[in-house]
Amino acid sequence: MKPRKLTIKGLNSFIEEQVIDFKRLTEKGLFGIFGPTGSGKSTILDAMTIALYGNIAREAKEFINTNCDSLSVSYEFEILYSGQRKVYCAERVITRDKSGGYKSKHVNLLEYQESGKVVIAEGSREVKESIENILGLTAEDFTRSVVLPQGKFNEFLKLTGKDRRNMLERLFGLERFGRKLGAKIREKRRAVNDQLNIVMGRAKTYEEQGISEDKYKELKESFNILTNRAKEIKKEKENLDKQYELDKNLWELQQELIEYENKYKEQIKLEPEIEARRIKLKASENAWKVKPFLEAVKDIEEKIATGKLEIEKLNKQLQFSSDLLLKKETEYKSILQQREKELPRLIEKETNLAAALERLNKLKDIKAEREVLLKQYNEKKALLNEVNKKSEAVTNKLTKIEDEKVAAEKRLEELVVDPSYRDDINKLVVLQDEASKLKASIRDLKERQIKRNVLIAKLEKELREVQQLKEEKFGEIAVTEEKLTKVIELPPPDNSVLFEKKDAIFKLEKLIGDLTAYKERKEEITGELGEIDKKLEELKNNHEELTSQHKELREKLELVEKEIEEAQKSHIAYRLAEELKKGEACPVCGSTHHPSPALQDSAVLSEKIQLKEELSKKEKELEDKIRKVQVDRELLQKNRQYTAAFLEPLEGQFKGLDLEKVIEEKAEAEKEFQALTKTIEEWNKKKEELEKRLSLEKENKVSIEQKEIILAEKLKAEKAAYAETNIDIENNQKKLEPVMEEATSLKKLYKIEDVSLVQKELKEKEKEGGDLQQKLKLINEEINNLNKQKEELVKGKSLLEIDIAKILESGKEKKAVIDRETEYIKQLSEGKEVSKHLEEVRLQKTRLIEEESKLKDKLDKIKEENRSLNDSLIKATTTSNSLIQQLGQQKERLSGQLKLYKFNSSEEVEKSILPEELMKAEDLQITAFDNNKNNLKANIDRISGRIGENRIKEEEWQQLIVRRAEANKAFENNIKERAAAAHRIKEMEVNLAEYKGLLKEKRELDHISSNIEDIAKLIEGNKFVEFVALNQLKYICIEASKRLKDITSGRYALEIDSAGNFIMRDDFNGGSRRATGTLSGGETFLTSLCLALALSSQIQLKGSAPLEFFFLDEGFGTLDNDLLDTVMDSLERLYSDRLSVGIISHVEEIKSRVPIRLLVEPAQHGIRGSKIKIELS
Repeated sequence: MKPRKLTIKGLNSFIEEQVIDFKRLTEKGLFGIFGPTGSGKSTILDAMTIALYGNIAREAKEFINTNCDSLSVSYEFEILYSGQRKVYCAERVITRDKSGGYKSKHVNLLEYQESGKVVIAEGSREVKESIENILGLTAEDFTRSVVLPQGKFNEFLKLTGKDRRNMLERLFGLERFGRKLGAKIREKRRAVNDQLNIVMGRAKTYEEQGISEDKYKELKESFNILTNRAKEIKKEKENLDKQYELDKNLWELQQELIEYENKYKEQIKLEPEIEARRIKLKASENAWKVKPFLEAVKDIEEKIATGKLEIEKLNKQLQFSSDLLLKKETEYKSILQQREKELPRLIEKETNLAAALERLNKLKDIKAEREVLLKQYNEKKALLNEVNKKSEAVTNKLTKIEDEKVAAEKRLEELVVDPSYRDDINKLVVLQDEASKLKASIRDLKERQIKRNVLIAKLEKELREVQQLKEEKFGEIAVTEEKLTKVIELPPPDNSVLFEKKDAIFKLEKLIGDLTAYKERKEEITGELGEIDKKLEELKNNHEELTSQHKELREKLELVEKEIEEAQKSHIAYRLAEELKKGEACPVCGSTHHPSPALQDSAVLSEKIQLKEELSKKEKELEDKIRKVQVDRELLQKNRQYTAAFLEPLEGQFKGLDLEKVIEEKAEAEKEFQALTKTIEEWNKKKEELEKRLSLEKENKVSIEQKEIILAEKLKAEKAAYAETNIDIENNQKKLEPVMEEATSLKKLYKIEDVSLVQKELKEKEKEGGDLQQKLKLINEEINNLNKQKEELVKGKSLLEIDIAKILESGKEKKAVIDRETEYIKQLSEGKEVSKHLEEVRLQKTRLIEEESKLKDKLDKIKEENRSLNDSLIKATTTSNSLIQQLGQQKERLSGQLKLYKFNSSEEVEKSILPEELMKAEDLQITAFDNNKNNLKANIDRISGRIGENRIKEEEWQQLIVRRAEANKAFENNIKERAAAAHRIKEMEVNLAEYKGLLKEKRELDHISSNIEDIAKLIEGNKFVEFVALNQLKYICIEASKRLKDITSGRYALEIDSAGNFIMRDDFNGGSRRATGTLSGGETFLTSLCLALALSSQIQLKGSAPLEFFFLDEGFGTLDNDLLDTVMDSLERLYSDRLSVGIISHVEEIKSRVPIRLLVEPAQHGIRGSKIKIELS
């Protein structure tokens, strides 16, 4: 980084805006910043730091000038980056806030581009980050690199061991390798140990829960047992479900029929009651038709009776209201007369007292003003006395300073030098400097010409080699292009052929999969159909056997029924024979003789009936079995049809296809595809290789052509530069001759041998004269200031005397006003206290007005009530007469309605009326009864027709339900047990995987913990910091030794011994080595300076852009003249094209050794801030 311009305003002692042109200041390499202590020299460096980073290195909290509300800095600098220079400008404005703190108001970073200034960053944080990116240095690094700190050179040289290590640790931020690294390791060790404890605790938890591979295998075996048991339970459940579905419908219909029959019997019992309710409902409907007429008569009678009571009440209220109205009118007239008499008097009194109160308030203000005037009089009087004292002191001081001025002016006249003489001496110095520079320039140009000749020969050789190489590349490209053309002319089959082959293989693979699946499915279906056919055959045989048994049983049953019929006939004959009496005719044959009456055989009949019942029961059981077999057969037949239906479309789809042939066809297609793919890949590979080679050869050719162009341009430029340098040498020689002649002429004229001594003498006079001029300037300024003070004091005294006279006059006027107003207020208030008396008068007035208003409101209200009562009485009388006429008409209508609906009296109508809700409920219940009865009869007929003679006993049905419920429960329990077992297996799998992961994590953490312990031992006791610090010290020592040898013309070199201490080597004295403690003052300073410069360079290495200047802030006042000359010679040798050196000092002797000086004039209190100016030596 190289500074260009710095603008400062409002920072520390700088009040007005000051601009420092660093381009001019650094043009001769070495420059100085001079000024008295406290003048603001270091503030220039603070301004740079604030502009770039927003803070200053000296950690000052109050850096805005007390006479300013804000500070503004602008720092323009350039960066050498990749051989090009970029220009940036950092601007910053900082203001004070209300609380006294500082805040950034305007912060910008600009880049100078061809189009103009461009803002590349805004805001404190963004600008700071951009600066750090551009320079590669933090604020701390920058201040260490730019300023070589005062008093630190000798300290760094003499420090040893731990102290030097600590200093290096601070400068290079090595804390991160020492204490900070140790803290990080301890923190990491603690974190790893904590994590290890957590992992071990979690692993132990799993161990306590019994998580293991053996436990996992046991759970899997238990689950397999439950799965096998599930198959058995499921088969049993399916059989019971079939049986349940067969009997469920019959049982439900049977239960439904019983329920309907019971309900129908209940309905029959309710029929008489429903009929009575039907008649009562009809009477209520008629009564509701008559009710409106009956209610109308009652309503009119009630209104007539109410009207009579209302008329009597209104008459009484009207009489009372009339009496009250007469009384209130009398009271109102009385209060009205009193109001007209008293109110004007009270208003007049109130007006007078209000005026008196207003004047009283004004009087208080006037008295307060008079007190203020008295205070002002005392203050002005005291100020006048003080002004008289100051005026006397200023006069005395002015006399003393004017005497000093006369003495200084006399000495200044003695120091005056002839301007032409001074100009010639200065001209002679410039001519000698110019001659030295021209000689050095000619010598340098000739050396360059020698080097350029060698470079031109080298470039010509390289150009010929490149041109030859280019021709060779043209031949290689032609060969490669020919090969590529031949390959392209013989391409392999298109990719579409490859895609068709691939598609055919996919189709064959799918067909093989389908055929395999079809074969497996066909075998499965055929097996299922065989099982079904086997079961159908068994059911068929079973059905035929049961049908045969049923036929035999039916024949037996028919035979028994005939025998029972014969037995019953015999029983009837026996009953007739038992009733026959001797001599009476037989009802069958008519005979009166009964020789052979029929005999009873009841035992045989009973046996026959019992046998019939047993046979009927067996028949029913056989019919149920036959029915069940038929249902099973129908289900199996449907199942067989459903299963066979899957096979028919598959057979049609894969008819005529052989799986083995399709597999062979696929293998052949894959071979063809692979061969084709290989051919295409080989062709593409060969083509890509040739294209790649061609591209690479063309790139090489372009690269060679570019190199040829570059070399040709370089050669051209070097030849042109060679010619220009010859011209420069001739021009410099031409310039040198007149310069030498003029310098010799001036030396002869003034008989000067050593112009530097003469110049030194002139500068001493000039310095003394400058000091006297500065002193006279300060004296004149002080005289002007004292005269101004004197004038201001006289002016102030006059103003104070005028103010005192005005105050006295105003006080007298206010006293007269106070006396006059006091007398007038007394007259208005009749000698009473004004506020209290005014309040009493206003209270009397308000009370009188309110009393009259309240009485008037009451009177108006009573009048309104009297009028309203009279209107109500007239209206009530008219309404009563009209109602009597309506009553007669309504009674005639009621009589007609009673006759129409056959009611004897109004009482009978009222008794017959039922509530509407009750009537609706009765009607709904009667209708519901009729509908329910009809529905029950229809349902009984329907269910009887469906059931026929079939029945199932409750005991059989309940047994089936219990068995089925037990089977379902067993099935559900098995599902739950399997789900629980599966959950435990899943949980065990998750836990087992996590347990294994924890064991793995523990092994990894153990390894990390071991590594951390090893690292902790390595950095123990700051060993690592010492190692890094020693390496940094070696680099610094090497850099410092190079600079020291350069400054001392190769005499001195700096080394480090085994203990890390500095050793001085004297190469002019046989390379003898001695400790740095034995060095002289000058040797110590030079060595310390080189170390400081090396230290700054090391810090700058961290940056991305070189810092092309630095400031040397060192106490030169402690050096003697000889040592000072040595130091200045050394600093002048440091200057180069890319390094400018700035000296910050208040020592006047150094000024003459610095070609360009920046002078900082200290601030003058109350007049101006620090000022700067550039001065040439």
